[in-house]
Amino acid sequence: LRSYIKHFKYRSIETKDFKSYFLEYFQNNAAIKQIDWDGWLNTPGAPLHIPNYDETLLKVSVNLAHEWIQVTDDVAQNSTLIESKFPIKEWKALESGQKKLFFIELQERTSDKPLSAVVLDAILKHYSMNDEHNAEVSCQWILLGLKSQYEKVVNESIQFVTEIGRMKFIRPIYR
Repeated sequence: LRSYIKHFKYRSIETKDFKSYFLEYFQNNAAIKQIDWDGWLNTPGAPLHIPNYDETLLKVSVNLAHEWIQVTDDVAQNSTLIESKFPIKEWKALESGQKKLFFIELQERTSDKPLSAVVLDAILKHYSMNDEHNAEVSCQWILLGLKSQYEKVVNESIQFVTEIGRMKFIRPIYR
């Protein structure tokens, strides 16, 4: 990769430039002969080979959403149980993308049966969502609340669209 970047720095290249450099660089590697260049470059749709991605960070968000879906109203009203089941240090350790995915996952998994206001209250309080300063995370929290008809998020959504103003955030909220 370093060689590629060094060779093409400060230049725009085309596919043929990449291909010729690649073939020259790996000329002693027998596996190159197996590459279906036509398939990779001219076949529409998904790539012919999908690599195995590390889904560790993804699974944390998905599993957390699944656990919150299982929370009953009785458990949600007990802050001690919530803290023991969902330690706040684990939430704080999540990257903003993971938090955003957590709320997206909740939206998708609860589209037919929204979370109760009691469970949403627990999420609001436990994760201090009113103090969230990341617009990506706040937007997904607001969308979850609106889709669940959670009244406490209405004023927050009005404030959000007034202050943020970016179409990528406000368009989904208005819908």
